[in-house]
Amino acid sequence: MAAGRAARSAGAAGGPVAEDGFGFAALVVAEEPTPTPTPRIESTAPAQAVEIVAGEITVRLDGATPAVRIAEIAAALGARR
Repeated sequence: MAAGRAARSAGAAGGPVAEDGFGFAALVVAEEPTPTPTPRIESTAPAQAVEIVAGEITVRLDGATPAVRIAEIAAALGARR
């Protein structure tokens, strides 16, 4: 340990290296930031229907359909062209 302290005070990078090739490295531990909760908007008004029109095809969805699902359907209809 004394050799490691002497090497660090002399400006040597890292720490002492043993004969078997292993050495010491600095370890930094940081706390994970607390995630902020995602706001959820609740509405008492009835959801409006969503219509996707692609040529002669019309798809009507409930207004509560997730945006990801609407995007998947729109992409599938666009791929038909």
